[in-house]
Amino acid sequence: VAKPGGVGAIGTGKWCGGARMKVIDKIRGAAEGDGRTVFSFEFFPPKTEEGVENLFERMDRMVAHNPNFCDITWGAGGSTADLTLDIANRMQNMICVETMMHLTCTNMPVEKIDHALDTIKANGIQNVLALRGDPPHGQDKFVQVAGGFACALDLVQHIRAKYGDYFGITVAGYPEAHPDMIQGDGGATQEAYNNDLSYLKRKVDAGADLIITQLFYDTDIFLKFVNDCRQIGITCPIVPGIMPINNYKGFLRMTGFCKTKIPPEITAALDPIKDNEDAVRAYGVHLGTEMCKKILSHGIKTLHLYTLNMEKSALAILMNLGLIEESKVSRSLPWRRPANVFRVKEDVRPIFWANRPKSYISRTVGWDQYPHGRWGDSNNPSYGALTDYQFMRPRSRDKKLQEEWATPLKSVDDINERFMKFCLGKLRSSPWSELDGLQPETKIINEQLSQVNLKGFLTINSQPPVNGEKSDSPAVGWGGPGGYVYQKAKAEALLKFEAILATSWSQFGMIQLLGSTELIRHLIILLALLGVLFACQYKAQPPISFASTARSLDALLQDYAYRAIVRPRTGISYNGTVPSNLTGIKIAAIRLRSGSLRKRGVHSFKEFSIPVGVVVQPYVRRLVLVYQSLGNWSSVYYPLPGYSYLTPVLGLLAYDAANLSATNLPELNIVVLESPISINFTNVTPVPSGTIARCVWFGLDGSPYFRDLVSSNVCSTYRQGHFSIVVNSSEIAPSPAPSLTPRPRPSPGGFKSSNKSKVWKIVVGAVGGFVALVFLALLVYFMQRYKQNKKVEQMEQHANAGVSLQTASVGDARVPVASVTRTQPVLENELVA
Repeated sequence: VAKPGGVGAIGTGKWCGGARMKVIDKIRGAAEGDGRTVFSFEFFPPKTEEGVENLFERMDRMVAHNPNFCDITWGAGGSTADLTLDIANRMQNMICVETMMHLTCTNMPVEKIDHALDTIKANGIQNVLALRGDPPHGQDKFVQVAGGFACALDLVQHIRAKYGDYFGITVAGYPEAHPDMIQGDGGATQEAYNNDLSYLKRKVDAGADLIITQLFYDTDIFLKFVNDCRQIGITCPIVPGIMPINNYKGFLRMTGFCKTKIPPEITAALDPIKDNEDAVRAYGVHLGTEMCKKILSHGIKTLHLYTLNMEKSALAILMNLGLIEESKVSRSLPWRRPANVFRVKEDVRPIFWANRPKSYISRTVGWDQYPHGRWGDSNNPSYGALTDYQFMRPRSRDKKLQEEWATPLKSVDDINERFMKFCLGKLRSSPWSELDGLQPETKIINEQLSQVNLKGFLTINSQPPVNGEKSDSPAVGWGGPGGYVYQKAKAEALLKFEAILATSWSQFGMIQLLGSTELIRHLIILLALLGVLFACQYKAQPPISFASTARSLDALLQDYAYRAIVRPRTGISYNGTVPSNLTGIKIAAIRLRSGSLRKRGVHSFKEFSIPVGVVVQPYVRRLVLVYQSLGNWSSVYYPLPGYSYLTPVLGLLAYDAANLSATNLPELNIVVLESPISINFTNVTPVPSGTIARCVWFGLDGSPYFRDLVSSNVCSTYRQGHFSIVVNSSEIAPSPAPSLTPRPRPSPGGFKSSNKSKVWKIVVGAVGGFVALVFLALLVYFMQRYKQNKKVEQMEQHANAGVSLQTASVGDARVPVASVTRTQPVLENELVA
């Protein structure tokens, strides 16, 4: 069970990782555990700063799918040595992925090799791919430099001799023999192939833990290579290196450089489409998928993908194999677990760093333990200095911020609207967040957040309440399967102090006040506001009778909708009937599997179109979506003073389908992970001249929230509830037509309304105001007493310590100043005695 994530910190249980940071340990751990297939990615250092920034953005997305490790290459002749070291450091400590760094002997004296190894060791990296390396540009053959090594075997021996078992060492394997052994188109001779195998055995015996192969396109050659290695006593894991074909010319260039054999069927498939890059890429994904399937069928459970710094083909192959799901990214913690060996056991952080994980790592890099044992203001000296490094990609990030936030403003409302759009996912960047958009769990509350921001409470960090959600939930889950997640609701916001006076706090579950010097002033003002809130509460909340009646209607319609499913078939819409006293209301129900709702959605369920990526919470195997069209009952059950309905109120609610005879079921929570659900209203009343139509969404508590139309008759939503299109009645020009006498409000059987008189509420408000004033008076009194006692205590301490009284000028003289007597009076008769 995952420990609760509270307002101050997020806690975890124990389920993965431990202190094992070597790739070989992770591969063996997966094999000894559930035998799952693991995969990894390879990248190379780009030539430009912009290319590096783009690589990290791409890498961040790919690492979200939990690869076993990622490696970064070392440029030919050591040309990218410094850049490789920097990228490896940031991969391990900022991207938080287990990192393997290539290290070659080319142009590398021992001093440079040791410098590179010492650097990555200090950065918490434990994995090295030891290579001889390719000749520098302009040279045909490898030449040993003075004070350097001649081959990868020398490098392996040196690492083991100087650094012991700290590093996990990987070496390269060549299924068709090393390119230097291959002469002409016939491939390597059997003798050359055997000599290359023997050399590989010597590298493993010298201390290599793992073998990653050169690229190949004939899987039979790879499988024979693995068998030949086993025959000569090589027992360590052998990982196949798979390079997806992304374009035809690049494919020919790489296979020519590596002298890789191309099966004739691949040539025949590529030749007709070689000028169509999309077709070549699609074939490359198909070929890579089939190669991996064949390899996995022979019991090999590791795959290494040469990405060439491109993500789509590699991820497509993994999705085809069922190893990843684009819409489901599992996480062991609410943030990415650190990969640095020195802080791998870190399992708790302050929640106010949730949206800035890289800043947190950067600013706590000097801490000797994690957590440090105390947390406070982020300006606390225990945190490191705030620098641009926290953002990791300042240029690309600033560019996105400029595009989305540096826009002309006409009023404060424009600022509120920018924050609202960010909460709704229309903006991807935020000055207070390093993440690309909001986390999936925020979509649970993004409608409410958007309304809060429109009122001037500019949220920069938030967390929805979660009570016992399964740990494998795609939206809020974290940790291993079989656990549960608990977390408290939290919101941090920027606001003007005047907003406290202008807002009814009854709509917020909690307000967090920060700052010691302002705290007393805030408390006094809030206490004074209690009386106002008591008196005005009935204006801020819908009447209890309305809310309970609407909820009772939902329960009744759920019962009748379930009755319509006589012979239940999945994915079929069933129209139901309602009691005669509710004539005009339409209902329907459709039963679905939760998995199919998430993967396929529902193209058309009445006016609702549900895309892929929709899940329900808590999880149920099957669910029923209940559709409601309230018709002429819309304003009865969802009165909206000051607005006129242009369409009937439509409802979409989800219930558990385990028992189709059940009544009064609680609604399931619909969570949209990708595109929103759209509502295509039909028969919309024409918009009166001079007015603007808006969408309205009623939450399950009946509270209305407004947002713009997607088009003239389409609204969108991320939540379940009731929806309509309305206009502001005050904007409609008066009509000369006689007004109709309002129809008496229908009262369905079993429904009762309770109305409380305004007189009673005014009395309660007056009593509440009086109580608040009493509390305020007591607070002021006790504060004065406390200050006076503190003064007396301080003066007594001064007296005991021999400190003289303060003095002040009176005329031309200086006299002592004391608000109270410092020494107790002594009676004269005591002195006489």
